[in-house]
Amino acid sequence: LGLYGFGGSAHLCAQVALAQGATVHVLTRDPAARRLALDLGAASAAGAYDAPPEPLDSAILFAPVGDLVPVALRALDRGGVLSIAGIHLSDVPSLDYERELFYEKEIRSVTSNTRADARDFLALAERHGVRATVHPYPMSQAPEALKDLKAGRFDGAAVLVDDGGPWR
Repeated sequence: LGLYGFGGSAHLCAQVALAQGATVHVLTRDPAARRLALDLGAASAAGAYDAPPEPLDSAILFAPVGDLVPVALRALDRGGVLSIAGIHLSDVPSLDYERELFYEKEIRSVTSNTRADARDFLALAERHGVRATVHPYPMSQAPEALKDLKAGRFDGAAVLVDDGGPWR
């Protein structure tokens, strides 16, 4: 399994996949996220545009970067599936059929999760001991948390905590 991008959702997904016996390769721009991936048990962690050390059976694109779609498709083995997990994705460049789609490769998009999906995931996460890596921000610093998220200034997930602000 290849994971492209390694933020809040991907680092949880990696733990579940590893607990279920998958070999996980993480491809992401952030060195801190690569270290976290290796600490969690990923077989490898490299730059987002690098090739994984072996062909992938499947990949999930968490990064909202359309330029990574052909990169991830080239990393797939025959019959591999690329799932695009984000709600937002920048434009996907033209694909070269022979290099990126040939050999029955698939692209799948996903929809928003339902409450039932969330309950199922939380039960699975509890069963496998999944733990989120979090970086708390006071609610009053929400804009800074978003800026830091966009700039890749932390691994894992940002969590907003109540600091007694006026939104109560």
